[in-house]
Amino acid sequence: MSSNNQPQYTPEERAQYRRECEGNAARLEERISRLISDYNLDFGGQVLEEFGFLHTDRNRFWDEVKEITELFRTIRPTRRDDRDRQWTRFQEAIGSVKRIQAQERSHSEYQVVLLLDRINDAKGHARYAEDTNSFNEAFGILADVKVRMGEVGLTRQDRGRVWDAYREAQDLVHEWRGNVQSKHHQHLQWRLDQIDSQAYQNPHEAIQEYKGWQDEVRQTYLSRDQHEDLRERSQFVWQHITERLDELRAERERKQNEWRERQEENLSRWEEQLERKEGLVSRLEDQISTLENQIWSSNNSDFIERAEGWIEEKREIIRSAEDRIADLRSKIEDVQSRLR
Repeated sequence: MSSNNQPQYTPEERAQYRRECEGNAARLEERISRLISDYNLDFGGQVLEEFGFLHTDRNRFWDEVKEITELFRTIRPTRRDDRDRQWTRFQEAIGSVKRIQAQERSHSEYQVVLLLDRINDAKGHARYAEDTNSFNEAFGILADVKVRMGEVGLTRQDRGRVWDAYREAQDLVHEWRGNVQSKHHQHLQWRLDQIDSQAYQNPHEAIQEYKGWQDEVRQTYLSRDQHEDLRERSQFVWQHITERLDELRAERERKQNEWRERQEENLSRWEEQLERKEGLVSRLEDQISTLENQIWSSNNSDFIERAEGWIEEKREIIRSAEDRIADLRSKIEDVQSRLR
């Protein structure tokens, strides 16, 4: 009988123990090797692709780490050197993943700063913008940020931070754009109302104002609905202007016709007066000629004196008639020239 208290194993039991140790060691090695293979880790514990781990299911990775850790705690029997070697290999794999996660966090934080700066640039373009180009620039920057969020390797937390900032900026740019467009829309509505009021008093000036208003609409940043609203409103204003122009044109034509009628009546009256005055002059000249013949043939001094007085009276009448004839002819020629 042996003198020590250690249990004695038979060769078969020791062989069975060795087989179990080898089997458990192989089981541990297989789980660790599969972990290394699935997550692109080499046997030295390095990440084969620097950011390859970013595109894997990291929650599943740490779940597997827990499973393997529990396996180390419960698996028996194992040789110490096998357990130590596999544990070291397992910890090196975990350490490499922790390092790449630290690199990821550092890289992600740096990208967050860049992306937030770009978001602030977008807000800067839009904050005091008044035209299409500035708002398009802002929306272009935000679109680029949205694309880069999916490309630069952000952590879930950092992606959430940037996404919140992106949505806030997008909402602000939309709000600022809406405020600017609303202000422009109201101003153009007010101008159109002014033109509409002006249409009755001075439609010709209203036309010029309307054309200037159209140019301003084309150059002003508005939404499609606002453009359509102004287009519909402007149709009514243009109708008012053209109706007022038609009224003025009809009034002008009416007055022109009335003027022509009056002038034609004047012409008829003046021509009749001219004819009478010319007839009067002709008769008086005949009478003067008769009196002059009578004077030449008479020896009566009283008659001659009276006849000479009559001649002078008739010549005075002729001079007055000729002045009137000249005035009538001038009026007739003036009106005729304007009636042509």
